[in-house]
Amino acid sequence: MEHEKRLSVLVVDDEESARKLFTSFLKRRYRVFQAGSAADAMVLIEKDPPDIVITDIRMPGDDGLVLLSRIKEKFPDIFVIIATGHGEKSTLISAIREGAFDYLEKPVIHDEFLYIIKRAESYSLLQKQIKESEIKQRKNFELQKILYLLLQLYEQDLPFVELLEKSFDIIYSSSLIPFKSHGSIFVVEEEPDVLVLKTHHKLPKDLISKCSKIPFGRCLCGMAAKTKEVVFSNCVGHDHSVSFEGMEPHGHYCVPIITKNGVIGVFNIYVKDGHERNETEEKFLKAIANTLGGIIERKNMEKEKEKMQLEKLASITTISKGVAHELNNPLVSVMGYSQLMAAGKYDCEQMISRADKIYKASLRMKKIINQLRLYTGTSVNKNNLEPLMVSGPISRALNSIESKLKHKNIEVKRSFSKEDFQIYGDETDLENAFQNLLTNSYDAFRRVKDNRKKQISISTLTTQKAVSVIFQDNAVGMTDEVKNRIFDPFFTTKETGQGTGLGMSLTYNIIKNHNGTIKVESEIGVGSKFNITFK
Repeated sequence: MEHEKRLSVLVVDDEESARKLFTSFLKRRYRVFQAGSAADAMVLIEKDPPDIVITDIRMPGDDGLVLLSRIKEKFPDIFVIIATGHGEKSTLISAIREGAFDYLEKPVIHDEFLYIIKRAESYSLLQKQIKESEIKQRKNFELQKILYLLLQLYEQDLPFVELLEKSFDIIYSSSLIPFKSHGSIFVVEEEPDVLVLKTHHKLPKDLISKCSKIPFGRCLCGMAAKTKEVVFSNCVGHDHSVSFEGMEPHGHYCVPIITKNGVIGVFNIYVKDGHERNETEEKFLKAIANTLGGIIERKNMEKEKEKMQLEKLASITTISKGVAHELNNPLVSVMGYSQLMAAGKYDCEQMISRADKIYKASLRMKKIINQLRLYTGTSVNKNNLEPLMVSGPISRALNSIESKLKHKNIEVKRSFSKEDFQIYGDETDLENAFQNLLTNSYDAFRRVKDNRKKQISISTLTTQKAVSVIFQDNAVGMTDEVKNRIFDPFFTTKETGQGTGLGMSLTYNIIKNHNGTIKVESEIGVGSKFNITFK
């Protein structure tokens, strides 16, 4: 067991021989400390709280019950085991009522001693896991709250720069990370590969003019834009090429703002000098950058297609409320079961059952967040790529919706190539993409008014270098206007509240992220055909 992962045990007894005996039992497995009185024990506990305390009851000065009471008052998570050689049941009952985990009777039997200690160890480890889970869920909740507040902000009819300025107020309201209250947002405008400073928060005056325009590759922000990666620095080093005499020591996270159109800006946040890079912070800032990317892209489109953008802003209300609703359900489960686990003592089986429910709810939240990342243009995670046959995710997508199709008397015909084609991909993402296409056909058939025989055909065509997957239906078809916009984010032909307009956009991004292409053909009254090619 590694030293830093070993649990710590404090042995408290006025008899040195008892302390040495207990220490000899424990030292191979635990980090062991000793104290000869309750007062000395509290000094050690205040300095470095142990995981487990073993204390004698009868000691000069404050006895073990007093020590137990003080520990539970200030450090309720410490497991306290009472050791007594007197066997007074009333005293032991009082100790248990005060919160003692268990008791030992002197003279101590080695095997019984280790059994009780290992049981305390198991409960202590489980308690830590529960607390870590609670902390993680609280952080996830706060992250979603910040993103939701940003989405609500972007629904307001405010000038672009004012929106970015208010974004800083929301970001700095988070208690997730102790950032310095300095930062800036750059945007790529008419001049390609050049970052333009659009807004800042408490930047030094000497930097504002020097950072008004930053070419890709220059200084830390320019490097983030050029590499499309987060650039971190814990000090003002040689890479910080834009500087001035007397600059206050600091570090940076420079996060590229990326959409399907490439790098459209950089989000820059200051950290304290000497700050260590942190994965949780980085994920938080990437999520912020993705959200910023969405609004910057929308504002750019607003200049060219104001009418289209107004329709998208109306749709984002539904999206933000839907995301909040979808995340709220698993969060209620996570927080509820966490509170139940923290409120009382349960056996291991009950703990495992509740932990499993928390885990499943967390997976659901992760799936929702991944869908949002796909919408903002985040590329597929290469760690999730694996060799697969395209017929697999097609079949699973069909199985998930087949009962709905049968209920509407929609016949599905399959014609798969005998020689299946292997690609590298994320099976879950591809299944979602194919399921969206099937759902699109299902929704189109709901608008069919005549008695035609409803059919969806799915076929694959394999060559040595590629595989084509064709989804075709004989539903109502699409107008040219709908066909040209079907893959636009937030575009939907459904009634208000019936759809968010993300399904086909997600499908497009998933196919693109798998180095694929998707083309659509459609005719009013005849039906639609989607041709997907993977190479």
